[in-house]
Amino acid sequence: MKAMLLLALTLIIVSRSTFTAMNLLEVQIDGAVYIRSNGLVEGTDRIISNDYVTYTFVEDIDKSVIVERDNIIIEGADHSLVGSGAYDSVGVDLRGRSNVTIKDLSITTFGECINLNASFRCLISGNRMRMRTPMGCGKHCGE
Repeated sequence: MKAMLLLALTLIIVSRSTFTAMNLLEVQIDGAVYIRSNGLVEGTDRIISNDYVTYTFVEDIDKSVIVERDNIIIEGADHSLVGSGAYDSVGVDLRGRSNVTIKDLSITTFGECINLNASFRCLISGNRMRMRTPMGCGKHCGE
């Protein structure tokens, strides 16, 4: 009986550890800028935020921006996000995000300027976009 209880307890601990480790894994694409779900910006010092709500470009960026946080504003401040020209590249990746605003940003030389797949209540306003392919914005919004 004690052996079964010990085995059950061990399985619970191992499964919780594995689940926790899986939750901590974050996808990392080399050379990309991230706005992480905890509000931190990784991969550049050219986007700043004092409140973890408004993220402002302070210089042009030549990498993709991958957003993992909802309920934010990305203020381009008339700066540029410039890609490498790769056909399958994305300028701003908002997949699965909710209530994200992107404004006053020039997005050029990406295969797709903004990916909105499975996103909800996102606002794209006052931006200039020129893409390498006819894909443009992946506007597959649910709402």
